[in-house]
Amino acid sequence: MPTKQLVIRALVVDDHRSYAEALSFALARTEGIESIGCAFSVDEAVSRVQHDEPDIVLLDWQLPDVDGVEGIGRIKAARSATKIILISGHAAGNLERLATSAGASALLPKESSIADIVSTVRRCAEGEVITSTLSTAASEQPVALTRRETEILWLLAKGNDAPHIAAELFISVHTVRGYIKDLRRKFAATSQLQVIAVARAQGLLPD
Repeated sequence: MPTKQLVIRALVVDDHRSYAEALSFALARTEGIESIGCAFSVDEAVSRVQHDEPDIVLLDWQLPDVDGVEGIGRIKAARSATKIILISGHAAGNLERLATSAGASALLPKESSIADIVSTVRRCAEGEVITSTLSTAASEQPVALTRRETEILWLLAKGNDAPHIAAELFISVHTVRGYIKDLRRKFAATSQLQVIAVARAQGLLPD
């Protein structure tokens, strides 16, 4: 009789609603992972962890109420069995040490691809502690964008899809999708989520 695959329950904690919801949606579409939604502050995350008992929390380093280290501590205090993956858009030499000493199982740059995030979720759920180096994207020369590309980037970051952007800018959906394709190429991104994360890391979008 085949062994039933265990489902990993994951919670995304990030005050950037568009990023959190996009990542949660991507995880929900991944076999073997059940996304239990998003929390937008550590207070909300602690409540969700106590109630929903996720296996994995993907936690943003910079939240409005606390920093990542305190957030890790509070979530671990709420449920020690929950593994935490800290996600940061800012390179810092001591960040990995701070994260792992606080109890995080892994540290990922915010511009990580969905494939890398999923792989890390699965490895951490199995008990691995992963060390990695934050991408230097935040310190690289920002990507050069046209005025229209910048407008579309900002609208994407606000959670708008192609039809809504087309209506906002009075252009066709086909044209919007062409611009999004160009943005993915310029940022070397495999998804719109990654476009937004890399743009934010390079200072092209507000934190």
